[in-house]
Amino acid sequence: WWHSADKLSTQIAFMEANPDCTISGHAVRRVRTHEGQEIEAPIDLRPPAQKTTVRNLIVGNYLQSCSVVCRGGILPEIPTWVRGLSMGDWPLFILHALHGSVGYIDQCLATYRLHKGGIWSPFDQSQAIRHLLQALDVMRANLPSEHQDDFARSMRQQECSLVILYADQDQLALAREALQHFMQSGSASTVGSELIDARLRDNPRTLHWHLRKAGGRHGLFSRERHEWMKLAYMASP
Repeated sequence: WWHSADKLSTQIAFMEANPDCTISGHAVRRVRTHEGQEIEAPIDLRPPAQKTTVRNLIVGNYLQSCSVVCRGGILPEIPTWVRGLSMGDWPLFILHALHGSVGYIDQCLATYRLHKGGIWSPFDQSQAIRHLLQALDVMRANLPSEHQDDFARSMRQQECSLVILYADQDQLALAREALQHFMQSGSASTVGSELIDARLRDNPRTLHWHLRKAGGRHGLFSRERHEWMKLAYMASP
């Protein structure tokens, strides 16, 4: 809900002062309801600057729907491919950001309530990541080719998050499956299931060591990817 009487006037004034912005949002308070009480929930993402580009928005959606104003006439109609996705807001925001800057007002003018009756909230973390991956894959296939690498990078980050999530939950079989998919879909496509054999299944430290050695030997792991593997498979914090 909007809890500022000046929400729209503040935002319209910003859009008029920044004609290069085709979309804007603002800071939003997030609360989670529990037994009739509101509990403050952390904000997932914030933009790095007051004005950002579509590339920033592809990496992760930092605009809450209740905060968004889009400039009229930018998008004559919503493409049909959007209708099959689990969410409609993020693709809509990206479609507008393709034509200009993304503005952000660092004032909290609205509240977003997380609850079990919401569309997105009932998903557990792994389901949410898989829905995001499906949306990114569809957007990558339907949006300008110049952003293919941006979508690919965003997908790699989500796939990495899935590996780390399963590892943190001690679901190592699922973590290894997600890791195998991550490696086969990225630059390390030549590393296959032969690295994940029966000798390694019960020892996450050994699995990490093996992947690090094999990746280094074949020049497949960047320093960033190596850090991801450490996060996912170190035996203790």
